[in-house]
Amino acid sequence: MRWTTKEDRLIAEALVKNNNEKTVAFQAVADVLGISRKAVASRYYRKFPDLDLLAKDIIEERAYKNYIEAHKPWYVKLWNTILNIFNKNQKP
Repeated sequence: MRWTTKEDRLIAEALVKNNNEKTVAFQAVADVLGISRKAVASRYYRKFPDLDLLAKDIIEERAYKNYIEAHKPWYVKLWNTILNIFNKNQKP
């Protein structure tokens, strides 16, 4: 199997989602990709510095998104709530 950055990002996201529980994360990725857990584990252990940095970037990305969402002005939050009530804020 040829590994791409998409699969690497899947591994990193699974590690973040499963709180760095490697066995559970590897099994989740293996189920999505349809390969063995051992293949995912060997990919991780071959590229773990890069994948750990990618996981750290994902955590920082989510933290920034949550920070931006939490610090929106009250009127923006109110307007988004009104739009959600009328289902006008749907992304196509």
